[in-house]
Amino acid sequence: MNQERQKYFQLHKELEAQTKAMKEQLQEAKANLIVKTSEFEAKLEEKELEFQEKWKNEREEQDKIKNVVENLENNYQEEISELNARILNMQMEQDSRESNNDVPENAPQRFASEYSIRTAECRICFESERAKDSLPCGHFLCEECCLQHVHMQRTCPFCRAPTDPTEIRRLFDS
Repeated sequence: MNQERQKYFQLHKELEAQTKAMKEQLQEAKANLIVKTSEFEAKLEEKELEFQEKWKNEREEQDKIKNVVENLENNYQEEISELNARILNMQMEQDSRESNNDVPENAPQRFASEYSIRTAECRICFESERAKDSLPCGHFLCEECCLQHVHMQRTCPFCRAPTDPTEIRRLFDS
């Protein structure tokens, strides 16, 4: 029986040693897990910052492209407006030449401003049926486009002359 007791104590010591070793391994594994988790979180945060920076750069690039496109569209609209004005002037000159040949001497003259109001399109929206507003610089456009551009920008959309909204005059057909 004494021998069995010694075996039992021996097994008990071995089990305690194994338990102690396993506890140490578990503590070491926990410490490693904490370190790895911290490293992972740091890398994750770094990647998140990189992503945010890339996203910010992409948004800035998109905004730049959008501004370039808007500038091109504005330039295109200005060029179209200028071409429409030239076409309108040529039509007025042609009508004037034709009317001078066909009109009796005592017939009333047709004025260019009267011609423009009745038949000309707005050089922005190309509508001809809308009421027209005259700007102090001499350009005219429809009431809606005037409200959209001049009242917000306070400039003529064609020559960029400063424009006070109180100096805008409504043109009426007679």
